[in-house]
Amino acid sequence: MREKIAAASSREGLVIVADGTKSVEALGKGSLPVEVEPFGWEATLDALASLGCEAQLRLAQSHPFVTDGGHCTIDCQFPGITEPAALDTVIKHIPGALESGLFTGLARAAVIAHDETENGTEVIEL
Repeated sequence: MREKIAAASSREGLVIVADGTKSVEALGKGSLPVEVEPFGWEATLDALASLGCEAQLRLAQSHPFVTDGGHCTIDCQFPGITEPAALDTVIKHIPGALESGLFTGLARAAVIAHDETENGTEVIEL
């Protein structure tokens, strides 16, 4: 959540920097983190799972992982995400779901660093 607050307040817009392993043709390869209110996280997890994902509470040494804002994280493994903005809206309407890892409408560019065997650095203007 804090990363989105910082990104939204940037005058220049958000530039995503990642290594080539993060670049995918379609969203849904990895898990989508959803920051949730600790109170009632079980009900929030069930509601997220009803969207067609495998939802699991993120743990740290057998205890719920706590974000810097004092919230829990539920990792959602979707089989594919074809409409990220719509999914982000649906997630935010679930009681207890505070923010998702979908940065829709915030980034102006992405810089992808590939290893030496590929093309070096790729800049994608959004």
